[in-house]
Amino acid sequence: MVTKKLFIFLIALFCSITLVAQNNTITYSATNKSVVQILQDIEKISHYRFSYNSDIFKTKPYITVSFSEMPINTCIATILGENYSYTVQGNQIIITEKKATIPTIKKTQPKQERAVTVYDTIPVYEHIKVVDTIYENVRVIDTLQHIETIILKRYETNFMHTEKKCLSYSGRTGIQVNSAHFFKNNNYTEKLRKINNNAVGFNIQLDMNYKRNNLLLSSGVGFRDYRVENSFYTKSYIDDPTIKYTDTLWYWQYAEVFTYYKFNEKGDSVAVTVLDSTYTYTLRENPKKIEQQTNKISSLTWQYITIPIGLGFHYNLSNTFAIEPKLACNALLLVHCSGEIVNEAMTNTQPLADIVKRFTYSVSLSCDILYSIEKQYSITLHPFYTITPSILKHSKANMQGLLSSVGFEWGFCYTIPYALF
Repeated sequence: MVTKKLFIFLIALFCSITLVAQNNTITYSATNKSVVQILQDIEKISHYRFSYNSDIFKTKPYITVSFSEMPINTCIATILGENYSYTVQGNQIIITEKKATIPTIKKTQPKQERAVTVYDTIPVYEHIKVVDTIYENVRVIDTLQHIETIILKRYETNFMHTEKKCLSYSGRTGIQVNSAHFFKNNNYTEKLRKINNNAVGFNIQLDMNYKRNNLLLSSGVGFRDYRVENSFYTKSYIDDPTIKYTDTLWYWQYAEVFTYYKFNEKGDSVAVTVLDSTYTYTLRENPKKIEQQTNKISSLTWQYITIPIGLGFHYNLSNTFAIEPKLACNALLLVHCSGEIVNEAMTNTQPLADIVKRFTYSVSLSCDILYSIEKQYSITLHPFYTITPSILKHSKANMQGLLSSVGFEWGFCYTIPYALF
C-alpha cells in the first residue's frame, strides 16, 4: 500500500514539474551556490539548455535565490544580475557578458580569428584563448543559427618545453646490464674472457639541468652498481688411493767404528770418532698424484659514487613530448667491491678489491624522453649506454679491462623558469 502511494506521489510530482516547465515558469531555491551550479540545476528541472563560457562566472560570488512559479526570464535576470545579457532561442539560452560581442561574418577575416568550415557550408569562427601555452576552452559559434558548441581541449606543457632559460631537477632510478672485458694477449687473459657472464645491476641518479635556448648543461650525483657473474675453476693435486708406485731411495749409511783422543801442543785432548760408510738403498711406496678441478661461482660487484657533467640538447616533439640527447663524463669513486677472481696459475683465487682502481671515470651517451603532466612536472624515461675504460690497477694485474653497460632509468623532472631568480 505504501509503495503504491509513493508511486502515485512521484507521478504527480513529475507531472507538476513538466507542467511548470511547459508554462515557462520555474520553482526553485538554492542557498550559497555558484551560478554554474544553479544553471545546471535549472537544466535538470526544465527543458531549457544554457550555452556560456564558464570563465565569465569565475569572479561572480556565490548567491542565494528562491523562485516560486516565476517566469524563466525573471529567474535568469535575477541570477545573472546587471553585468550579463542573454538571448532565448527556442529552448536554448545563450549567456554572455555585456562587454562581449558576437563576431559577424565579413568578407575580410579579422586577424585575431581563424575561419574554418563545418560541413563545408556553414562558416564559423574559432576563438582560442592561450595562457602559458595551455589551450583551455575552444568555443565554436555558428553565426547563422546563433548556437554555441563548446569543445574542451587541455594540453599541459612543462616550462622546460617553452621557456628559453630554466632550471630543472630530476630524480631517477633504474637497472643496467653490465659486461666486463679484459685486454692483453696471454693465456690468463684468454681464460678470463671465457668465464665472465653478464649480470643486472641498479643505479640511482639526481641531476640538475640548466637550459638556455635549447642547449643543456647538467651535473649531479649518483650511485651505480656494476655486477658480473664470474664462474671459473681451480686446479689441485690429490692422492689416488687405488694406484700406488714404489720408489727406490739410495743413500749413504754411516756406522761408528771407534773413538780415540788426539793431543795438541797446548796439552789438551780432542776426541776423534772413526766412521764406516756404506752406500745402500731403501724401498718406499707412494700413492699416485692426480689433478683435480674445482668449479667456483663468484658474483663480482663494483659500486661507485658518480659525479656526472654533461652537455645536451632539448628538442620538442609536441606540446607535451620532448627529447634530450646528452653526452656526459662521470667521475667514479669506488665505495664497495666484493667477489674473487682466479689467479694466473689457476690454483687459487684473489679478492677483486686488490686489483680494482679506487678512482676512475666513465663516458655515457643517453637520450631523455620527457612527458609533461603539469606546468612544472614531467615524467622522465632515460635509456643510456656507458663505458668505463679503465677499472684495474696496473701494479696488481698484468692486464687491463673495461666495463660496458646498457641501462634504462625512469623518474620525475621538476622545472623552474630561470626568470624567477
